[in-house]
Amino acid sequence: MTQLKHLLFLKKISELLFKILQTMKPFILGKRLLEISNTKLLLLKLLLLMKLQMLLMMLLTYRTFKFRCFLCLNKDQIDTLHKKLSDNTSYTPLLQPVITALTELATHGFNQKALTKIAQLLSKIRQQISLRESCQDKRQAARWAEFSVHLANEHTRLVERKAQLEVQIQEQKNTIEDVISWIEFHTLEFENTEERLAGQTAQEEVVDRLQEHISGKLSTTAQFIANRN
Repeated sequence: MTQLKHLLFLKKISELLFKILQTMKPFILGKRLLEISNTKLLLLKLLLLMKLQMLLMMLLTYRTFKFRCFLCLNKDQIDTLHKKLSDNTSYTPLLQPVITALTELATHGFNQKALTKIAQLLSKIRQQISLRESCQDKRQAARWAEFSVHLANEHTRLVERKAQLEVQIQEQKNTIEDVISWIEFHTLEFENTEERLAGQTAQEEVVDRLQEHISGKLSTTAQFIANRN
Protein backbone atom coordinates (compact mmCIF):
# COMPACT_ATOMS: atom_id res chain seq x y z
CA MET A 1 0.00 0.00 0.00
CA THR A 2 2.85 2.36 0.86
CA GLN A 3 4.54 1.50 -2.40
CA LEU A 4 1.34 2.30 -4.29
CA LYS A 5 1.16 5.71 -2.61
CA HIS A 6 4.76 6.31 -3.61
CA LEU A 7 3.94 5.39 -7.19
CA LEU A 8 0.93 7.70 -7.32
CA PHE A 9 2.89 10.56 -5.80
CA LEU A 10 5.76 9.89 -8.19
CA LYS A 11 3.34 9.93 -11.13
CA LYS A 12 1.89 13.26 -9.97
CA ILE A 13 5.35 14.79 -9.64
CA SER A 14 6.28 13.50 -13.09
CA GLU A 15 3.18 15.09 -14.58
CA LEU A 16 4.04 18.43 -12.95
CA LEU A 17 7.61 18.06 -14.18
CA PHE A 18 6.44 17.44 -17.72
CA LYS A 19 4.09 20.46 -17.57
CA ILE A 20 7.00 22.70 -16.53
CA LEU A 21 9.14 21.30 -19.32
CA GLN A 22 6.31 21.97 -21.78
CA THR A 23 6.06 25.55 -20.46
CA MET A 24 9.78 26.00 -21.11
CA LYS A 25 9.44 24.53 -24.61
CA PRO A 26 10.01 27.95 -26.33
CA PHE A 27 13.37 28.22 -24.59
CA ILE A 28 14.21 24.62 -25.37
CA LEU A 29 13.30 25.09 -29.05
CA GLY A 30 15.67 27.99 -29.47
CA LYS A 31 14.05 31.19 -28.24
CA ARG A 32 15.92 33.60 -26.04
CA LEU A 33 15.76 33.21 -22.29
CA LEU A 34 14.39 36.72 -21.86
CA GLU A 35 11.38 35.93 -24.07
CA ILE A 36 9.93 33.62 -21.39
CA SER A 37 8.49 35.19 -18.25
CA ASN A 38 9.51 33.79 -14.85
CA THR A 39 12.20 31.55 -16.41
CA LYS A 40 14.23 31.51 -13.21
CA LEU A 41 11.19 30.43 -11.18
CA LEU A 42 10.44 27.66 -13.66
CA LEU A 43 14.02 26.38 -13.45
CA LEU A 44 13.88 26.31 -9.65
CA LYS A 45 10.57 24.42 -9.75
CA LEU A 46 12.08 22.04 -12.28
CA LEU A 47 15.04 21.30 -10.02
CA LEU A 48 12.82 20.76 -6.97
CA LEU A 49 10.46 18.39 -8.77
CA MET A 50 13.35 16.44 -10.28
CA LYS A 51 14.87 15.98 -6.83
CA LEU A 52 11.55 14.77 -5.38
CA GLN A 53 11.10 12.43 -8.30
CA MET A 54 14.58 11.04 -7.87
CA LEU A 55 14.10 10.45 -4.11
CA LEU A 56 10.84 8.58 -4.68
CA MET A 57 12.45 6.49 -7.38
CA MET A 58 15.14 5.52 -4.87
CA LEU A 59 12.41 4.28 -2.49
CA LEU A 60 10.93 2.01 -5.12
CA THR A 61 12.49 -1.21 -6.26
CA TYR A 62 13.67 -1.87 -9.76
CA ARG A 63 11.75 -5.12 -10.10
CA THR A 64 8.37 -3.61 -9.21
CA PHE A 65 6.02 -4.18 -12.10
CA LYS A 66 4.04 -0.97 -11.54
CA PHE A 67 7.20 1.11 -11.46
CA ARG A 68 8.36 -0.34 -14.76
CA CYS A 69 4.91 0.40 -16.21
CA PHE A 70 5.26 3.97 -14.97
CA LEU A 71 8.62 4.32 -16.72
CA CYS A 72 7.13 2.96 -19.92
CA LEU A 73 4.19 5.38 -19.73
CA ASN A 74 6.51 8.36 -19.34
CA LYS A 75 9.17 7.16 -21.75
CA ASP A 76 7.35 8.54 -24.83
CA GLN A 77 7.05 12.00 -23.31
CA ILE A 78 10.69 12.04 -22.28
CA ASP A 79 11.81 10.73 -25.69
CA THR A 80 9.73 13.39 -27.47
CA LEU A 81 11.28 16.17 -25.44
CA HIS A 82 14.73 14.64 -25.89
CA LYS A 83 14.25 14.62 -29.67
CA LYS A 84 13.30 18.30 -29.64
CA LEU A 85 16.37 19.03 -27.56
CA SER A 86 18.57 17.10 -29.96
CA ASP A 87 17.20 19.10 -32.90
CA ASN A 88 18.20 22.37 -31.23
CA THR A 89 21.51 21.59 -29.56
CA SER A 90 22.90 25.11 -29.90
CA TYR A 91 20.19 26.46 -27.56
CA THR A 92 19.97 23.68 -24.97
CA PRO A 93 23.27 23.34 -23.07
CA LEU A 94 21.51 23.65 -19.73
CA LEU A 95 18.65 21.12 -19.85
CA GLN A 96 19.72 18.54 -22.42
CA PRO A 97 22.01 16.52 -20.07
CA VAL A 98 19.17 16.11 -17.56
CA ILE A 99 16.68 15.04 -20.24
CA THR A 100 19.26 12.61 -21.64
CA ALA A 101 19.75 11.08 -18.20
CA LEU A 102 15.98 10.78 -17.68
CA THR A 103 15.66 9.11 -21.07
CA GLU A 104 18.34 6.59 -20.14
CA LEU A 105 16.59 6.00 -16.82
CA ALA A 106 13.25 5.41 -18.55
CA THR A 107 14.90 3.13 -21.10
CA HIS A 108 17.13 1.01 -18.87
CA GLY A 109 15.20 1.19 -15.61
CA PHE A 110 16.26 2.06 -12.09
CA ASN A 111 19.96 2.11 -11.26
CA GLN A 112 22.07 4.00 -8.77
CA LYS A 113 24.49 5.24 -11.41
CA ALA A 114 21.75 7.01 -13.38
CA LEU A 115 20.36 8.60 -10.23
CA THR A 116 23.82 9.79 -9.24
CA LYS A 117 24.32 11.24 -12.70
CA ILE A 118 21.01 13.12 -12.50
CA ALA A 119 21.92 14.44 -9.06
CA GLN A 120 25.25 15.67 -10.40
CA LEU A 121 23.55 17.32 -13.37
CA LEU A 122 21.02 19.02 -11.10
CA SER A 123 23.82 20.26 -8.89
CA LYS A 124 25.64 21.57 -11.95
CA ILE A 125 22.52 23.41 -13.13
CA ARG A 126 22.11 24.96 -9.69
CA GLN A 127 25.75 26.07 -9.75
CA GLN A 128 25.32 27.54 -13.23
CA ILE A 129 22.24 29.48 -12.11
CA SER A 130 24.08 30.79 -9.05
CA LEU A 131 27.11 31.69 -11.17
CA ARG A 132 24.90 33.46 -13.71
CA GLU A 133 23.21 35.47 -10.95
CA SER A 134 26.59 36.33 -9.47
CA CYS A 135 27.91 37.48 -12.86
CA GLN A 136 24.79 39.55 -13.44
CA ASP A 137 25.15 41.18 -10.02
CA LYS A 138 28.80 41.97 -10.74
CA ARG A 139 27.97 43.43 -14.14
CA GLN A 140 25.19 45.53 -12.65
CA ALA A 141 27.50 46.74 -9.88
CA ALA A 142 30.18 47.63 -12.43
CA ARG A 143 27.67 49.46 -14.63
CA TRP A 144 26.31 51.32 -11.62
CA ALA A 145 29.81 52.33 -10.51
CA GLU A 146 30.60 53.55 -14.02
CA PHE A 147 27.30 55.42 -14.19
CA SER A 148 27.94 56.98 -10.76
CA VAL A 149 31.34 58.24 -11.91
CA HIS A 150 29.72 59.64 -15.05
CA LEU A 151 27.05 61.39 -12.98
CA ALA A 152 29.67 62.85 -10.63
CA ASN A 153 31.72 64.16 -13.56
CA GLU A 154 28.62 65.59 -15.21
CA HIS A 155 27.59 67.27 -11.95
CA THR A 156 31.05 68.84 -11.59
CA ARG A 157 30.94 70.05 -15.20
CA LEU A 158 27.50 71.58 -14.75
CA VAL A 159 28.54 73.33 -11.52
CA GLU A 160 31.57 74.83 -13.25
CA ARG A 161 29.45 75.86 -16.23
CA LYS A 162 26.92 77.49 -13.89
CA ALA A 163 29.70 79.49 -12.20
CA GLN A 164 31.01 80.63 -15.60
CA LEU A 165 27.54 81.71 -16.70
CA GLU A 166 26.99 83.62 -13.47
CA VAL A 167 30.26 85.52 -14.02
CA GLN A 168 29.30 86.29 -17.64
CA ILE A 169 25.84 87.46 -16.58
CA GLN A 170 27.33 89.78 -13.95
CA GLU A 171 29.77 91.19 -16.51
CA GLN A 172 26.91 91.84 -18.93
CA LYS A 173 24.92 93.54 -16.16
CA ASN A 174 27.88 95.80 -15.38
CA THR A 175 28.29 96.64 -19.08
CA ILE A 176 24.58 97.48 -19.40
CA GLU A 177 24.73 99.73 -16.32
CA ASP A 178 27.77 101.56 -17.76
CA VAL A 179 25.99 102.06 -21.09
CA ILE A 180 22.88 103.41 -19.34
CA SER A 181 25.01 105.86 -17.32
CA TRP A 182 26.82 106.99 -20.49
CA ILE A 183 23.47 107.53 -22.29
CA GLU A 184 22.05 109.52 -19.38
CA PHE A 185 25.16 111.71 -19.18
CA HIS A 186 25.19 112.48 -22.90
CA THR A 187 21.42 113.05 -22.94
CA LEU A 188 21.81 115.70 -20.24
CA GLU A 189 24.72 117.26 -22.11
CA PHE A 190 22.67 117.32 -25.31
CA GLU A 191 19.79 119.04 -23.52
CA ASN A 192 22.17 121.67 -22.13
CA THR A 193 23.61 122.23 -25.59
CA GLU A 194 20.11 122.68 -27.02
CA GLU A 195 19.35 125.28 -24.35
CA ARG A 196 22.56 127.18 -25.13
CA LEU A 197 21.81 127.09 -28.84
CA ALA A 198 18.30 128.36 -28.21
CA GLY A 199 19.73 131.27 -26.17
CA GLN A 200 22.26 132.11 -28.86
CA THR A 201 19.52 132.10 -31.49
CA ALA A 202 17.43 134.54 -29.47
CA GLN A 203 20.44 136.85 -29.03
CA GLU A 204 21.17 136.71 -32.75
CA GLU A 205 17.57 137.67 -33.51
CA VAL A 206 17.86 140.69 -31.18
CA VAL A 207 21.13 141.73 -32.82
CA ASP A 208 19.60 141.37 -36.29
CA ARG A 209 16.67 143.55 -35.29
CA LEU A 210 19.01 146.17 -33.83
CA GLN A 211 21.07 146.13 -37.01
CA GLU A 212 17.95 146.58 -39.12
CA HIS A 213 16.76 149.42 -36.89
CA ILE A 214 20.16 151.15 -36.97
CA SER A 215 20.42 150.67 -40.73
CA GLY A 216 16.98 152.21 -41.16
CA LYS A 217 17.90 155.18 -38.96
CA LEU A 218 21.16 155.70 -40.84
CA SER A 219 19.36 155.58 -44.17
CA THR A 220 16.76 158.11 -43.00
CA THR A 221 19.44 160.43 -41.61
CA ALA A 222 21.45 160.27 -44.82
CA GLN A 223 18.39 161.08 -46.91
CA PHE A 224 17.47 164.02 -44.64
CA ILE A 225 20.96 165.46 -44.94
CA ALA A 226 20.89 165.07 -48.68
CA ASN A 227 17.59 166.92 -48.97
CA ARG A 228 18.84 169.88 -46.97
CA ASN A 229 21.83 170.30 -49.15
